[in-house]
Amino acid sequence: VIVGENGSGKTTLSRLLTGAYLPRTGEVSYDGQSTSELDRKSLYGHISVVPQDFVHYQFTLRENIGISNTARMQDGKAMEELLREVAGPEFLKDIGGLDVQLGREFGGRELSGGQWQKIAIARGLWKDSDIIILDEPTSALDPLVEYDILSRFKEMIQDKTSVIISHRVGMCRSADKVIVMKEGRVAECGKHEEL
Repeated sequence: VIVGENGSGKTTLSRLLTGAYLPRTGEVSYDGQSTSELDRKSLYGHISVVPQDFVHYQFTLRENIGISNTARMQDGKAMEELLREVAGPEFLKDIGGLDVQLGREFGGRELSGGQWQKIAIARGLWKDSDIIILDEPTSALDPLVEYDILSRFKEMIQDKTSVIISHRVGMCRSADKVIVMKEGRVAECGKHEEL
């Protein structure tokens, strides 16, 4: 988990981790290989990012999630299971099914910020990447829903590397490592108990 006040450099660090930004000094490496030397397409194929300003696609629910991995878009059973895990058992029924049109631009259902956020998280997980980065993934959710989603998320990413960026310190308790950012620099790094 990367924590810090607004403007401390959390999102910039996430962009360095994904290779979207290359460092001016030092390096970011995966398995000993610098991101500046890695093939961009290959690198991006292994990383899934759920940004804090995620997109509300004016598509069906299926397309909103499936766009991150179109080869699997028609696997409705797997998509429904993922939605149950991410958003809870009632979410799909409340929305109206996988093929309901979302967004008012084309006469579809308009959703709350929290519902859109759950869809964005599902989209990030649908890609099935080795590394997943979530930038303020639960900012539109109340603390109880946030706890529920993050508990489920933790179970779903057992074999993945995940980076959660937040200004909420509560997320740190279950993290393997906590990075505290301040004024564009890493101020502290360690386990929650140590910090």
